Amino acid sequence: CYTSMPVDFDALLTRFEDWKASVTVGQAAPVKVRLMNNSAKTNLTSVQINWMANGTVMTPTKWTGSLAPYQDTAVSLGTFIPKGETNRVIVWLTQPNAQKRDDNVENDTISATAYGCIGALKGKYTIGENKDFATIAEAFDILSICGVGGPVSFLLDKGEYGFLSLGAIAGTNGTNT
Repeated sequence: CYTSMPVDFDALLTRFEDWKASVTVGQAAPVKVRLMNNSAKTNLTSVQINWMANGTVMTPTKWTGSLAPYQDTAVSLGTFIPKGETNRVIVWLTQPNAQKRDDNVENDTISATAYGCIGALKGKYTIGENKDFATIAEAFDILSICGVGGPVSFLLDKGEYGFLSLGAIAGTNGTNT
């Protein structure tokens, strides 16, 4: 009762595959998505997968094959070179089965962000909506990938925060806490 009504023809992107919350600045980062045929009746045989990284339109991928209704597959699109701080990738579908569009265009686009580590973290960072980090999990992910190069403080926006656990972080010592 909570699923959408089946449509005759619908190609969709379900998620990014193997996406990392953090990437290293200047090192190629792969982009891979999950493509699904959400059609009730029609096989998906082709679709153009377009994408953009940090505002730059990248070379589209023309996928061909045969996906029966409700089957999915992973598709590698290529790589982009991350910049420092926030990197945004947007992926969208066009020309499914050589048509202009499918029956549900609302699920044809997905986006993701990854933090580009310039170097180890140091200083004060705020966690919350529209802040340095959206969530504690994101901040801890980036901290564990980038490490610390000096003392680090996280300032939390108002809210309720559950149990927090942080493992070993590269660069920590008596001074770099």
